[in-house]
Amino acid sequence: MAGIGFTLRKLARRDDLMGPVSGLAYAAFVTSGPWIITVAAIAAINLLAARDSAGQELMLVRTLIIYNFAFSLALTGPFTAVATRFLSDQIFARDARPAPAALFAALAGSSLIQAPFVMALYLFVADISAPLAVLAIFNYFTVSAIWCAAVFLSALKDYRTVALAFVAGMIGAVILADRLLGEGAIGIFGGFAAGCALTLFILIARILAEYPYTLQQWGGLWLSFRRFGDLAIAGLAYNLAIWSDKWVMWFAPERILPPFNLPSYPLYDGAMFYAQLLLIPAMAVFVVSIETLFYARYRNFYEDIQNHAPLRTIRANHAALIDAVKGGARTMVVLQLALAALAILLSAALAGPLAMHAEQLGMFRFGALGAAFHGLFLFATIVLAYLDLRRQVMWLYLLFLALNAGLTALTLIPGFAWYGYGYFAAALLSFLAAATMMWRAVRNLPYLTFIGNNPAVRDTSRAHAAE
Repeated sequence: MAGIGFTLRKLARRDDLMGPVSGLAYAAFVTSGPWIITVAAIAAINLLAARDSAGQELMLVRTLIIYNFAFSLALTGPFTAVATRFLSDQIFARDARPAPAALFAALAGSSLIQAPFVMALYLFVADISAPLAVLAIFNYFTVSAIWCAAVFLSALKDYRTVALAFVAGMIGAVILADRLLGEGAIGIFGGFAAGCALTLFILIARILAEYPYTLQQWGGLWLSFRRFGDLAIAGLAYNLAIWSDKWVMWFAPERILPPFNLPSYPLYDGAMFYAQLLLIPAMAVFVVSIETLFYARYRNFYEDIQNHAPLRTIRANHAALIDAVKGGARTMVVLQLALAALAILLSAALAGPLAMHAEQLGMFRFGALGAAFHGLFLFATIVLAYLDLRRQVMWLYLLFLALNAGLTALTLIPGFAWYGYGYFAAALLSFLAAATMMWRAVRNLPYLTFIGNNPAVRDTSRAHAAE
């Protein structure tokens, strides 16, 4: 995201009142557009339910939206992670010609792998009408394609089109769902699906305009899977992790098992969706301010090494990089904890506008604390990813997955009062592990650069071990 971050940073520094606001708003859509659409759709359905008597129909629509976003995000994770690395390498090599083929390869591969699951889910497990099942499958693949297309947004400098795509889709989905309210679940969900399709159309059109190349080097993405298998596992693990607590809560005693045979726990899901909105401002600030400074120092460090700079210069660059990490960490800690504290203090006042029930407030407060440490965890793992410590990132994401699922399952034993505590504890413990690993890596960066991450040294060591 550093490329678009520099563009947004210039916008944020514009000499008027709306400059910083515009920069952060665009950054929010670039970093979290699909998540914003998800939460906005859930919020709109909640508001429609509050003023309409078709509660069962709206519950079905809300459940289909949650299932589509949850499972498509998780199962697309390996493709988005590897595609991100592949595209970054191509941009670094100043050769973006394989980008269109990589996009369609990711779309095709992820769709083929997910097809058996989604068709079994909606055609055999869910007790819904055939037209609605077909519409749900269509929307599932649309949302999955949005996750893939979002990867290629990191290289786009046309942030206005990116934001327009998500805003247009979100507004279109809400308007159409409201207009088709009288048509029941198929009308409401059809409106939402049309909004998602509009977003995808705009994104793919803009990506192809940015990369006006013929489809070539189809095998590039698949070769990256062989080279970066740990990234594929990391992408799957992280996306499973952020949904694992919700899936566990679908087995809570208070869950809902409606006639259409798709269990959920709307009180928990809704509270956590709203709480995790606190990640969006932090990620926007990270892209606009923190990552751009870190990337500049990071690039200076490695470019001077490649240019055979003296040790004095390398040490000075290392010190500057450490200062950038420390400054970014301080900013993220203050911002995330301040947002969490504000959300907790205003939770009762927010309940009405967000259509939250009183039973959700405890979950929301735990979720706000969890989101604070979740954001800090992401900061640490992104720094590790920049340092090419892919294996460490993979293990951290697997740790987050195990903790979020395991600790959430443990909260089912004491019961309702503890719901949400599992996510908070998992995010806190995962952040502490990631922060420790990040600081150790940044402090020992010269050693990692010349020895630890040096392929020549690793190959020599393996040759000696084989002898």
